[in-house]
Amino acid sequence: MFSKLPLYGKLTAMLIIFTLFTTAAVITLTLWSNSQYHAEVTQLLNRQLANYIIDHQEPLFDEDGNVHTYSLESTAMHTMMINPLVEVYLLNPQGKILGHALHSDDVILENVDLQPVFSSLRGNQGGPIYGDDPRTPGERSIFSTAPVTIDGELKGYLYVVLSSQSFDSIAEQLTTSYILKVSLGAMAALILVMFISLYIGFKRITKPLKKLTDQTRTFFVQEKQALTKTGTTILPRDELSALEASFDVMQDRIKDQFREMQQSEHLRRELISNISHDLRTPLASIQGYIETVILKLDRLNNEQKKDYLKIALRHSERLGKLIAALFELSKLESRSMSIDKTPFSIAELIHDIVQEFELHASKKGIRFNLNQQVANMMVMGDLSLIERVFQNLIDNALRHTPSGGEININLSEKGHSIMVSIQDSGIGIAKDELPYIFDRYYKSSNSASKPQAGTGLGLAIVKRILELHNSTINVISEPNKGACFTFPLPLVSNY
Repeated sequence: MFSKLPLYGKLTAMLIIFTLFTTAAVITLTLWSNSQYHAEVTQLLNRQLANYIIDHQEPLFDEDGNVHTYSLESTAMHTMMINPLVEVYLLNPQGKILGHALHSDDVILENVDLQPVFSSLRGNQGGPIYGDDPRTPGERSIFSTAPVTIDGELKGYLYVVLSSQSFDSIAEQLTTSYILKVSLGAMAALILVMFISLYIGFKRITKPLKKLTDQTRTFFVQEKQALTKTGTTILPRDELSALEASFDVMQDRIKDQFREMQQSEHLRRELISNISHDLRTPLASIQGYIETVILKLDRLNNEQKKDYLKIALRHSERLGKLIAALFELSKLESRSMSIDKTPFSIAELIHDIVQEFELHASKKGIRFNLNQQVANMMVMGDLSLIERVFQNLIDNALRHTPSGGEININLSEKGHSIMVSIQDSGIGIAKDELPYIFDRYYKSSNSASKPQAGTGLGLAIVKRILELHNSTINVISEPNKGACFTFPLPLVSNY
């Protein structure tokens, strides 16, 4: 319950608890100190009471050393008439009670501990000295005492209890006190007014903090990735805990963004370097062959001129493809990119693309195998972009599959989607390279020793197109065992 309170509620509640605890402690300490002070003052004022009684009354022992019962009872009765709160007892030197003026059934103890008596006679007054109360075993009371002697011989002690069983403690008296009740009521009202004022004041002081917390809650709702990463879906109610949680999430996001910026900067420099290299190579070739034709125009026959121009044309086509791929990838990665989704037959699209690559595949001695477990199934997507996906994947498979190999294209229904699989029997991809093959300009080390005509952007374009269709592409491959690319496309009936 306490944890659900807002910050100003918690501050007020904590102050209430602290104030009540402090007030109770102060009241308890005050009552105890007043009681002790009253007991100490009473004992000091009556310290000589026992001596006074002995000096001004008849002897308490006769000449034979026996208790003079009449004298003791008379002395006790007179003393108790003057002060009803006191009780007079006569003790022997060992602390045994020899006589008193009370009803015999009222006195329970037979002996009184003499250690407090000795302390009182020695004048050890470090606060009130408490001794046994014969009428109440286990209770301690203040007393006055004096030794009783005959001819210098100790016969016993006069033991005068100053607060009898009928005496109420200071705390009990104050509890029934009208003044105390009024004072406590006024204090309670004052504390209540203080708490209400503090509650309103804390609420106004923490208002900007609450506004900031509301903004962090909005941040949490909007940032789905942050929620997924931290596993936190609801912020704590109080402001400080909410700010702490949101700060941790924002800190992680800033770190992630900083890492992404560093990675983007690294990729940017790498991309510029790769583009510069890939653009420089065909441009240099084109320039070289054209300059050769111009410089040796009179010495070259028509066939040589034709060969040089064909080479220059081939490099210009490669340069054009590279520039087109760069523009295509840049467009796909722009936030303004929109796709036009329409239903189309996936089987017909694959059939058309296979026919498009059939001539090139037959020249390399590569065979296409189309295995479709679905017929006339319609999928939803941008036809031209999905066509580009198949073109890039099949072109990639043709470039990395040796003569005599094969490319298998499989279509199967899985749940509410059509699962597309394109598998080749080519050189494959090393396991440690699989996480990077969809990066821009990444080329497998297997192809480094065997240069291909690819731009290094084909798979990056494929991944981005499928991301725009809320789809993902996976690859399974081992060196010299080919590669298999799979991705799903949604069925029209379930889109």
